[in-house]
Formats: sequence, structure tokens, C-alpha cells
Amino acid sequence: MSQDEADRIGGLLKLAPLWLAHLVLGVIVGVVFATISGPVYTSTASALVAADTSDGGRSVSSATNIINTVMPTIIQLSTSDSVLAEVAQTTGIDQAEVKRAVTVTSSTNSLIITVSASASSAETAQVIAEAEVTALRRVVSELSITPRTRRACL
Repeated sequence: MSQDEADRIGGLLKLAPLWLAHLVLGVIVGVVFATISGPVYTSTASALVAADTSDGGRSVSSATNIINTVMPTIIQLSTSDSVLAEVAQTTGIDQAEVKRAVTVTSSTNSLIITVSASASSAETAQVIAEAEVTALRRVVSELSITPRTRRACL
């Protein structure tokens, strides 16, 4: 072993206590954070959006129309103040907390909406997700793709 290699190894060994202190500090911070922060539960509900024509029938063209025109609107409506206020009133949970908890998505080329709600308890997450689906069902049932011919249903 050359003198340069020995000096490098000696220099690295001098830093070992600093590395060990960082490791111990990281473990302590991690344990404290894990202890203080509670678990987060997520409840997910899915709903199918269907189009009814004025005669009560359903068609592929109406489904395509809903996917392209209505689904983005439904996603936007899911976090509107009126829907969030309805969910907050139904659940008794603050509207700001409901807004933080709820995520609504729709897959590309799909009539399925997925509602996810995260909360500190599984029961609360489930109640929020169910209330969101109910509120969306009410809002969507009032939507009209073309006046007096088709209606979206959740």
C-alpha cells in the first residue's frame, strides 16, 4: 500500500464519526416523524356515466360524445364549490378538508369516473368518497348534452 492510499484511508476514517452521527440522526428523525404522523387511509369508489336519449335508449355515439365533451366537465364539477359544499354538509366535515381529501379522475376513452378520498381514518375516507359520488350523481343527472334529447346519468 502506498503512502497516498494510506493517507486517503486515514482521511476517510476520520470522517467515520460524522457519517455515523448523520446516520443516527436520520434514524431518529425518521422514527419521530413516523410516530407523530398518523396513517392515511384512502377509499375509492367508481361510477359509470351513461347517456340516455330522449326515448330512454343508449348508443355508441352518445357514449363517445360523453367521453369527449362531458367527462372533462364532470371532473371539473367534482371539485366545484357547490359539490364540495354538498359533501361537507352531508358528512359534517369542513369543506376545506373535503377539498384536500377528494381526487376525481377519469381514464382516457372511458365512461368510468374514479373518486378517491384520503383521511386519517378508513371510515372518514369512505364517507367522503360515497358523499362525493352521491353529489356528483345529482349534478350529472341535471346535465344535458344537447337540449331535450340526451341526459347524462351517473
